[in-house]
Amino acid sequence: MQKLGMVSLGCPKNAVDTELVLGDLLGDEYEITSDQKEADVIIVNTCGFIESSKKESIDAILEMSALKTEGKCKKLVVTGCLSERYSDELLKEIPEIDHMLGVNQYPRLKQILEESNSQKKNTSTNHVHEPAEYFESYMNRVLTTPFYSSYLKIGEGCSNKCAFCIIPKIRGQFRSRLPESIIAEAEHFALQGVKEFNLISQDTTM
Repeated sequence: MQKLGMVSLGCPKNAVDTELVLGDLLGDEYEITSDQKEADVIIVNTCGFIESSKKESIDAILEMSALKTEGKCKKLVVTGCLSERYSDELLKEIPEIDHMLGVNQYPRLKQILEESNSQKKNTSTNHVHEPAEYFESYMNRVLTTPFYSSYLKIGEGCSNKCAFCIIPKIRGQFRSRLPESIIAEAEHFALQGVKEFNLISQDTTM
């Protein structure tokens, strides 16, 4: 079983994406480790909203890329908002990155890693511009919040045209989840002991 290291940066919406990825990967093939030096695969889920967030993400990628030689890391995956904006530049400047995914390719990560593991030679791949895919269910996620609390992502993207905000270009137009899906998710985690739900979205007023 391979060990998986996860670095999640940015907002609660990104945290939910991280939880979905963990829920999809952990099991027969991967187990989570808090010690990145012991990880066979490291995923950095980045933020690219403001300058300080971009710097934090780049610093994290560089720190994790060093573990390709100093640790046990065989695969370094970069996902999230920063990769959505600067995938080509990141791959050019940080050759240690094996796979680059944007905010719309999270469900493909498991398949990408499986295909990569079957290859004898590592080849960097950029999946940011591939067609969007979304998780059908939000219930198979690994909560990273305290046991009594959970985020509920009720929508994705933003349709406003604010001059100061890059979110619509990164996350796309607003898309609301079906109410029955949100309710089913809340009921599922309530049965697991969650008492507090925080509704989140890039735009909660739609």
